[in-house]
Amino acid sequence: MDRSILAFLVAGLTVPVLVAAWFSSGGAPKFSDYVLIFGVSTIISFGGILFLGVPAYSFLRARNWTAFWIAPLVGFIVATVAWYVFNLLFGLAFSRGQWSYVLSRLIDPFPLDGVLWPVGPIGAFVGILVWLIARPDRSTTGGNTGNTDKYPKY
Repeated sequence: MDRSILAFLVAGLTVPVLVAAWFSSGGAPKFSDYVLIFGVSTIISFGGILFLGVPAYSFLRARNWTAFWIAPLVGFIVATVAWYVFNLLFGLAFSRGQWSYVLSRLIDPFPLDGVLWPVGPIGAFVGILVWLIARPDRSTTGGNTGNTDKYPKY
């Protein structure tokens, strides 16, 4: 299995575990709450990975921007965008056609609080985890032969 695929699968499953742990730090929720939290955060996590994380990874990898410090920054940004998209979709689902409610969800301080803690730091941690597993800074040619050309020169 490709290391980047494994990295994104592990990252997608890490997010719900960390979110459930964060929710349980305030007290012991019921089992059904854990199931709901785990299910929703898994959907958001893999949606964010599929629509934001993989394109960001591909973009950075194509430009050879693979330094370690970029991983937590991009993870924080991807998690923040996913959080705001979730809040927008949540607002649309429960607005009953009232756009003022949808807009209030985007400027509400709660989403900003969620970005600063725990969403942003979880995203940064996941970015680091993806970097450590996928190791985009290493060559994918399968060995250090010294020849970086696709075809040998004659």
